[in-house]
Amino acid sequence: MLKISLLSLPLLFAASHFVPGAAKDISWSAEYGPALEAARDAGKVVFVAVNMDGERANDRMAKDVYRDKRIVALTEGTVNLLASAAVHRKSGSCSRFDGLTCEEHRYVDIDVRTNLLRADATGAVVSPQHVFLSPQGDILLSVPYEMTSEELEWCFLEALSSVDPKVSPKSSRTARKPRRLIVGDVIANGGDTRKPVTREEALELIKELKKGNTGKDRDSMMARLVTADEPEARDYVLSMLRAGGGGGGGRRGGGGGRNSDKRREDLMRQIGLSSPSTYWELCAEFADGGTPSVMREAVVALEQLAAKESLPMLTKALRRASDPMVKKNLLRAIGASARGDKGGRKELLRASVDKKDPLIRANALLALGWLDEDSDVNERLGQAALPGTLGAKAKIKPGKVSPEERLAAVVAMGLSRQPARKELLDAIAQDENEAPELREAAKNAAEVLGGAPYSQLRSALKKAGTDEIPRDRLFPEVLKRKNKREKK
Repeated sequence: MLKISLLSLPLLFAASHFVPGAAKDISWSAEYGPALEAARDAGKVVFVAVNMDGERANDRMAKDVYRDKRIVALTEGTVNLLASAAVHRKSGSCSRFDGLTCEEHRYVDIDVRTNLLRADATGAVVSPQHVFLSPQGDILLSVPYEMTSEELEWCFLEALSSVDPKVSPKSSRTARKPRRLIVGDVIANGGDTRKPVTREEALELIKELKKGNTGKDRDSMMARLVTADEPEARDYVLSMLRAGGGGGGGRRGGGGGRNSDKRREDLMRQIGLSSPSTYWELCAEFADGGTPSVMREAVVALEQLAAKESLPMLTKALRRASDPMVKKNLLRAIGASARGDKGGRKELLRASVDKKDPLIRANALLALGWLDEDSDVNERLGQAALPGTLGAKAKIKPGKVSPEERLAAVVAMGLSRQPARKELLDAIAQDENEAPELREAAKNAAEVLGGAPYSQLRSALKKAGTDEIPRDRLFPEVLKRKNKREKK
């Protein structure tokens, strides 16, 4: 395997005057059209960052991730565009993004929205959002919402490999593939996709909600509020979850009756769909006590928030859970939160060979799909997917493996986005002796490995996991369309 240091990587692409480690900020191009033309002429990848003001995920990207020395070094080999609609300084250089004027990044924002992104009916787009284009201007990959430096590093290395095949994410020990990765397109901003509100907007929403006269607008206002990564917003939402319209809730007893529980369930589902990961603590209070229906919604919300901080709580809740539907959702949430955690992996592998309940085994197998590559995980998924061929030594004998378990293993291989699993999936998809449902799932999973959106696995995942609650955040709608290029 080729080893390339992060500081030497840009030398493969940048001009000869580049001094590794010298740059402190990303060098942003001032205009969209000329930047694409320059990238085409130089054979460079284009990096597009979409960033808004007044929202913490965007602020963290601007202040921390874009200034990470690994990311800055990698941008020396790309053409870089910053799209932001805000005015940070009336004249002169922008105070938020070094090397640009506010007028420049605002015009880039207009061009990016027009030519690249998918806006909703109001013109809103997902932010933060990051897109990588080939030198020819085609979308290589994109990631909606916030990323860590390690995830953005992976995206750079993956995109740069299109220019130089010797470059690979595996050349870095720190790079990690983003879970929300979209290959060849961008997220469709519509339906339940919500633009995070700013701090000022969140405080105003709380003020209006506290007046108590919002009527039918209350639900939509709460749906907006839960997008805010602000302590005041979390405190207010938690107070509403605890009250439930009648008091109680969570480990405090779950009082308030069925109407209160229904309101809690609806709010918890909205949190899972739209909230930042910091909301995991709100969900945790209701994931380990109270009525089963609220617990299920809380656990699925935790699965979609995928906060690694929630893992200890989820593991403890799993040991106490008695409702099979809660327990199987806890396994899924552990998988989403335990990406590189050895303890979480061990817990899921153990559950995947549960002697009593095929429902538990199937959901543990699904959860294994979110984990980093591991030989024990690979072996277990192979045993479950092809029990007659690979399962002779498995703890669950081939004749005891349910159709849902086989389907779950196939879906998990797709979720993993690990290309090494494509050969096995192709074999299942082409085997006429297999059930049509399994063959179709294997075909879709193989396509996901090749870059198709997770939404292709939605139906098979629902069947394999016996799911009653949708995971729309983990499986966003991605609509196919041709890339747009600005014409002269």
